[in-house]
Amino acid sequence: MDRGKTLSRRKMLAFAGAALVGAAARPALAAAPSILYFRRLALYNVNTGESYTSIFWANDYYIPQALRSLNWALRDFHTNTTHPIDPRLLDLLVALQQKLDIDEPFLLTSGYRTPETNARLVAEGAAVNSLHMRGQAADISLRGRTLSQLHMAALSLRGGGVGYYPAHSFIHVDVGPVRTWGGGASSYVATATPSAPAPTTAPAASAMPQQTSAPSQVLVVRGGQHPTRDTIAVKPVPLKSGGFLLN
Repeated sequence: MDRGKTLSRRKMLAFAGAALVGAAARPALAAAPSILYFRRLALYNVNTGESYTSIFWANDYYIPQALRSLNWALRDFHTNTTHPIDPRLLDLLVALQQKLDIDEPFLLTSGYRTPETNARLVAEGAAVNSLHMRGQAADISLRGRTLSQLHMAALSLRGGGVGYYPAHSFIHVDVGPVRTWGGGASSYVATATPSAPAPTTAPAASAMPQQTSAPSQVLVVRGGQHPTRDTIAVKPVPLKSGGFLLN
């Protein structure tokens, strides 16, 4: 047999082997699709009538475009002043949604406040050094849950401060030290030491939908492990990628 025929035969055997390996690998890949964990937050600003929905975190990274969108959603509406909202506050709100098993938007009464706005509200019970001025607090309510249910769920997370304001139909949540009060600065009650929001673990493998489709498909799952209070990772994601819907 000459050298040219030997090489051709070797090539043919190599291609055949590659095809067999590919055929054997396809069922295994189909059984383990790529998984995208994400966190989405929906807000309705009761002062401006504006609605916002943003996927702000996916697979261990915060999405800068979505964070900017939520900075605007939680702005001081009195002056349209924005401030970077602490991503831990967004995580806390998502954890609260998951705790209550809801998908509806939070009714936002107050997010970021400028020092001037906060000073005007001190007479109504706002703290002089309110965490609203740091982008670390929000006053919220829900249509689908009572204020008491929302309050108890927030307390159970132990993600920071929780204030209860039934006369004004909202609760206050923040990512400062764990503490609670019943409706004003004078009723402030400190509790325990600061702790992180309760982690939300990924669903168990047995609970995930069974996939028999092509390996290129992505299984999308809400949630994902919440980061520590001290770790914030931001990863740029081009809007042209089509990876996320931001609005």
